[in-house]
Amino acid sequence: MLLPMPVLKRIVYLLLPMVVWAAAAHGQRADAYKALQQAAAIKNETPDKAFLTLKGGSLLGRVNPDSALLIMHQALEMSRRISADSLTAVCIYAIADYNMKIGNLKVAAHYCDTLLLHAGKTKSTHAAAMGYVTSGIIHAQQGYMITSMEEFHKALALQEQRKDSIAAAMTLVCLGNVYFQDEQKEQAAYYYRKAVGVQEEIDSLGAASTMVNLASVYIQMHQPDSGLYYNNLARDIVMNFDNGEELLFENYLNDVLLQMDKNNLAAADASLDKALAIANKQGAIFKLARALQTSATLADKKGKVPQAISQMKEAVGYFEQIGHLPLLKTAYRGMYELYDKSNNTTGALEMLKKYKSVSDSLYNDQVTARINDLNIRYETEKKEKSLAEKEEAIRRKNDELQMLYAVVVVALVIVLLVVAIYVQSKRAQKQRAIAERQERDIALLKALMTGEEKERTRIARELHDGLGGILAASQMQLSNIAEATIAQTPEIQKAGSLVSRAAEEARRIAHNLLPETLMRAGLDSALREYCLSINESKLVDIEYESLGIEQRMAASTELAIYRVVQELVNNIIKHAKATQAFIQLHRHHNTLSITIEDNGAGFDDSAPKKEGIGLANIKSRINYLNGSINIKSDRQKGTSVYIEIMLQKE
Repeated sequence: MLLPMPVLKRIVYLLLPMVVWAAAAHGQRADAYKALQQAAAIKNETPDKAFLTLKGGSLLGRVNPDSALLIMHQALEMSRRISADSLTAVCIYAIADYNMKIGNLKVAAHYCDTLLLHAGKTKSTHAAAMGYVTSGIIHAQQGYMITSMEEFHKALALQEQRKDSIAAAMTLVCLGNVYFQDEQKEQAAYYYRKAVGVQEEIDSLGAASTMVNLASVYIQMHQPDSGLYYNNLARDIVMNFDNGEELLFENYLNDVLLQMDKNNLAAADASLDKALAIANKQGAIFKLARALQTSATLADKKGKVPQAISQMKEAVGYFEQIGHLPLLKTAYRGMYELYDKSNNTTGALEMLKKYKSVSDSLYNDQVTARINDLNIRYETEKKEKSLAEKEEAIRRKNDELQMLYAVVVVALVIVLLVVAIYVQSKRAQKQRAIAERQERDIALLKALMTGEEKERTRIARELHDGLGGILAASQMQLSNIAEATIAQTPEIQKAGSLVSRAAEEARRIAHNLLPETLMRAGLDSALREYCLSINESKLVDIEYESLGIEQRMAASTELAIYRVVQELVNNIIKHAKATQAFIQLHRHHNTLSITIEDNGAGFDDSAPKKEGIGLANIKSRINYLNGSINIKSDRQKGTSVYIEIMLQKE
């Protein structure tokens, strides 16, 4: 699971300044290998993998410096490949910090510059602050105090802007250290106190470390009570931590000087022994040199000048070896004072010359650093100006490209709009053509239906008036013959019966062709009468129901619906072989639903079938009525027809 980047940055920022010391103090080789194994277990390159690689390399620390740097460089390259800008900054900072701790100040300075360039490129105030802090530490170790102070103040401004209290407190401590080394003790005490005020709320161990430094300042300012207060307070805090040995070393050195001031030489010896034990245990030359320097001061206090000279000389050798100019300066001054006290004029003069040489070197180096800093600023401003001009040219080119893109997009939109309008126009034209064709079809269908009804009316009238009249006259003649004849023959009776049946059939056909009840009483009455006539004929037993159709509809609509029902009943009689049928009409607002069911033979409605003239005629009439038809049939259950018609508002 990936760590969120803000959390990752804070963890790294807190972890890396202490990680090399932690490896040396606790022998965390196993932790280093564990972190590297965890990184190797992650197949893809991710921020987690890069961070664990960096942590493993850092934890190797003093155990294997070459491997440590190689692994940290691998973490840096991985962070760059996955474009993890924040983690890239942390990797660069870690490499610079580690080179600084092992004395490779030139390499450390190179990576510090790289970090600041990265910060400018990514617009990261966090990375810039880390770069300024590292630069300040490097310049302080080189003795360039003015430049160091300026770098720390830049970092502090960024950290306060970001409200990063932890980082700001560390920078305040660094500022106190630089002012202390530059012998500006009041300023050093000011920044130490300010740092303690922040650290007490968020980092008690950090606050204890700063209190130790503050105690050292008060000792040199000849304020032993204040020094003793902060030194004892720091020791009480450190005793609650397992990893406080570093701070205890400084604390014991301070206690040596404080006990000397009170002339408690036995207590001073006890604290010195504890400090020397820590220095020898860690094998740290820097700590051993400082412990020897303090031991020489204590020996001088006891009046053991030869022992003091021997110990101070050994401390000078260590300081010369590690090249720490500010402490070497104080050591030369101590040697001068001891030689002078022992009347060794030659030795005193030599130490005084060295002291002056280092002091002049520090001063000249500070001036040189100031000049170099101004040159760097000048070159930086030139580069920034050139970069700004390039960025402006790129911006103009980007603006031109964006304008071109905008023109292309607008043109594309216009083309799409034209195409859409053309397609819509074609679609509308097609829909109009379909609508016109439908209107023509409906008009043609209406004309055909009108013509068909006229023809039906003509035939019905001819049957009623013509054939019906002839049959009536024939029936009267036969009746007269029967009356005139004394004995009616069977033939005459049979002829009379046939003529009567022919007359009834003619009336029935005429009635079907032109239902008078429909014209006179409406659809409901006409259908009831029609169903009754079918029932009387014994062809099929029809059950008829109606709901909501008491109100008359348009004559053409009623006639069309009557013909549809009539045609469907004819199909039942001719094809279904049904014994029972059901007809229902239901009107709700302007929707008329018609249901016709039978218990006949049915058919397979899933199989393809040829549409007959009767069904086509039914569908034509339903289309004319703006309706729909749904036919379902089963060979075991019969056929069901559902029709829905949208009636015109009246």
